[in-house]
Amino acid sequence: MANDTAGNYIRAHRRRLGLTQRQLGALIGYGNGYAVSRHERGKVVPPLSVALAYEVALGIPVARIFNGIHSAASTSVTQNQQKFLAGRNRAALNQSTLGGDAT
Repeated sequence: MANDTAGNYIRAHRRRLGLTQRQLGALIGYGNGYAVSRHERGKVVPPLSVALAYEVALGIPVARIFNGIHSAASTSVTQNQQKFLAGRNRAALNQSTLGGDAT
């Protein structure tokens, strides 16, 4: 899956709460706002523990904060699921065509 950071809403939610980058950084465990700035601009995708800290600090589900990443993941999983099911169905069809037991 590509590193798709479009739709990162950290800045909007931070501003809604009236927090500076430095204040939000302190809330999620950083000593300054530099990492928050990089996350807001999509330069770096935060690790899961930090993404979950954003969820708690901002009061918004992580899937909504990182909507672009969530959408890309959802699309990727759906496509992979379709390929998986198609492959499984072909295997079952081949098995039944060969006279084998499909169970």
